[in-house]
Amino acid sequence: LTISSTGRWLAAASADGMVRVWDLDTAPQVAPPIVLAHQYTGVISAVFSDDEPRLMTAATDGNFYGEVKLWRAGDNFAQPEATYSYNYIAGATMSADGAWLAVSTPDFTELRPIGPGVSADDAAGAGQRFYGFGYVYAMAFSPDSRSFSSGNYLWRLNGQGRWDDPVRLVGQPQAGVYTPVFSRDSRWLAAVSAENTVYRWDLHDLTRLPYI
Repeated sequence: LTISSTGRWLAAASADGMVRVWDLDTAPQVAPPIVLAHQYTGVISAVFSDDEPRLMTAATDGNFYGEVKLWRAGDNFAQPEATYSYNYIAGATMSADGAWLAVSTPDFTELRPIGPGVSADDAAGAGQRFYGFGYVYAMAFSPDSRSFSSGNYLWRLNGQGRWDDPVRLVGQPQAGVYTPVFSRDSRWLAAVSAENTVYRWDLHDLTRLPYI
């Protein structure tokens, strides 16, 4: 489940390959939802951008194939504005400003520009793929859309509009951490470990050990 920042739209992903979107400004208990279809049965992610014009959905067949679709609220999600295909998707999310797409596959983590004026072909050519990260199921962009984390690693957007090589966060356990969450001011990053411990990093000083 995800809800848009204005509280107008509610989206629910399901295992039947559908995403159902309700307009909460109408009478959602009466009006049927808008149904968005994927060709694959398992929808694993649905994310609104903060300014609400976009909804990102991702689906996989659980074996070999996956796709990401971008939809616009302005046309009541009539047709996807873009579709990106992958050989399996472990996880996917979109930045709060709607400018970046992050996708994890068994081979790489990709950060792809999808902002206004970026065509699907341009996005494919400008995307950055970082290899050697395997399956990443939980990931997050910071609220200011300038940092990205898959839990164990942190990426930073540089002044040229490209993502620097990721750095491994210091002080985490050998098994790593999961489910990254950024603070609202984008300064702090928290993640949990398999040891039932929460780690919190100050992103203003990445050399400092985390609070535990």
